[in-house]
Amino acid sequence: MAGFKKLFIIASVLGVLGAGMSVVGLVGAGASPRSFVSSHYTRASRYDLGTDAVAYTSPLAPAAVSQSISRAWRPTYNYTSAGSYFMRYNDDSVVVKAAAGVGSLILLEKMRTAYTRYSPIVGSNWHYTTRQSTDRGGGPGVGK
Repeated sequence: MAGFKKLFIIASVLGVLGAGMSVVGLVGAGASPRSFVSSHYTRASRYDLGTDAVAYTSPLAPAAVSQSISRAWRPTYNYTSAGSYFMRYNDDSVVVKAAAGVGSLILLEKMRTAYTRYSPIVGSNWHYTTRQSTDRGGGPGVGK
């Protein structure tokens, strides 16, 4: 009987730990580079680039802002050019550059529009393609 009680206690503890880890995973899943930027920097809609890029500002230098964002959310690819920082994430980009009288301008944008906008600067350094696969699976009638 003592062995069953011990086994029950161990199973209960593991169950509580598993449930706790699940809750942490679900809560963390909603977080993103976008949520980090929006919670740490000042929204500045006057600097938005149309409806594509949402702007924020910081009194800190671009290098410090870029480092802070990169520490919180490691970019998939990172590129620096002329004091501007271009960070690529799965679906988003974060661009940090100097802004006169403000400090740093931070632009959040979906990759599908950011790549077009910044490809002359980042070139192939973001390792992103806008091309969709044209593979139709092969088999009879391939190439039709």
